[in-house]
Amino acid sequence: MILKEHFNEFSTEYSRFDHVKNKLSDKPDVHALMLLDKLILGGQRIIKEAKSHYIIFDINVNNLMEVITDEQVRDLRRCKVFYYIPGDVLIMNID
Repeated sequence: MILKEHFNEFSTEYSRFDHVKNKLSDKPDVHALMLLDKLILGGQRIIKEAKSHYIIFDINVNNLMEVITDEQVRDLRRCKVFYYIPGDVLIMNID
């Protein structure tokens, strides 16, 4: 399965941060950043671009698919992270 399909499986979990069990922070955006930091190796930068309502992550989605679990995908969805198909990137809504 490819990552975009994996994220689509958990579409009903979008913005349900109160359901995250093992929170790394009390704030969904910080939790998402900390989780992605744990998953990305090699000291890579995480944020590519920040706009007024969203953050685009600078992550190789193919490499991420090799290490991410179902629970982690679900938790990212709960933090308003989604897979943006035209750019094949992860984006977090911060409105």
